[in-house]
Amino acid sequence: MAEKTDSIEMLLNHDELMLVASLLGQNSVIGLTDIDRAADATPSLAQRERAAAQSLLARQLASLGPNGSPRIDRRIISAVRTCAYPQRVLIAQQSTETQQHHISLVYLTASASVMLRVVAPGKYRLTLYNKPSNALITFEQQWLSDKITSPSPNIALVVNDQVLLAVRDSVLNRDVQSAQQTLSQAGVNPIAANALTYFLGKPHSFIALQGIQLANEHMSVRSASVLQNGTSAWLLVEPPDSAPTAHHCALSTVSSAGLHQFIQRLVSL
Repeated sequence: MAEKTDSIEMLLNHDELMLVASLLGQNSVIGLTDIDRAADATPSLAQRERAAAQSLLARQLASLGPNGSPRIDRRIISAVRTCAYPQRVLIAQQSTETQQHHISLVYLTASASVMLRVVAPGKYRLTLYNKPSNALITFEQQWLSDKITSPSPNIALVVNDQVLLAVRDSVLNRDVQSAQQTLSQAGVNPIAANALTYFLGKPHSFIALQGIQLANEHMSVRSASVLQNGTSAWLLVEPPDSAPTAHHCALSTVSSAGLHQFIQRLVSL
C-alpha cells in the first residue's frame, strides 16, 4: 500500500472488497458485479470470505481480533465504506481503436472520494482521497484531454441511433461519401455531416459514462458518451425531448472546459 499526502492507494480483489463491504453491512457495491465462475466450481460464500480474510491477513492489511475475527486496516475500511455507501457515482468504460478496454469508477461522499480502477478481472486499484472532489479531478486528468477545443460556432445534430451506427460503419470502411449521404438523408446539414465524418475517420476513443445519484433510497441514473482524439471531442446524450422509444442521439462538439462542466453536472456536483 502506498500513501501520499492527500491520497491512499491500495489493491484489493473482488472477494476482499466484498468481505469488507459485508462487515460494514452492505452486500453489494454499485458498478461491481460478481466474478463469473463455472457452476460446478463455484466456492461457497463462506469459502470465499474465508479466503479473502486469509489474503488480507497475509498481506498485513488485517489482524486477528480478540474473538478471532479479522480487524481490517482503517484505511481500507474508509475506502470501502465510501464505495459501499456513496452519494454519487461516476462509471466510465473506455474503448479504443485497438479494442483496449478500461473501466474506472468514482465514488463520492460529502467527506471523501474513491477512484476505483479495474486492473484485471476481479482485481481493483482503489485510491482514497480525503476531499470529495479529488477523485473526480484525478478521473478527468487521466481520462479527458485538457487540449480539446471546439469549433465556433459549436456543431450539433440529432440522429437516430441506427443512422449513427451506419455512418460509423461506412467511415470505418473508408466510404465517407456513403456516410455523408446517410447523414444528409437524415436531415443533417452538410457542415455538421462533414465535421462528424472527418472526426470519425481519425483514431479516437469512446467513453461510455453513467452518473448515478443516490438520495433517500432513490437512485437516479443519467448516461452519456464522449468521443475524443486528444484535440477535439464530441458529446453524445439523449435529447431532452426524446421519447423513451425514439432511440435518438444528440451529438455536439465540445471543449475541455465543456467536458469538465458536463461531468460536474452528470454527478450533480
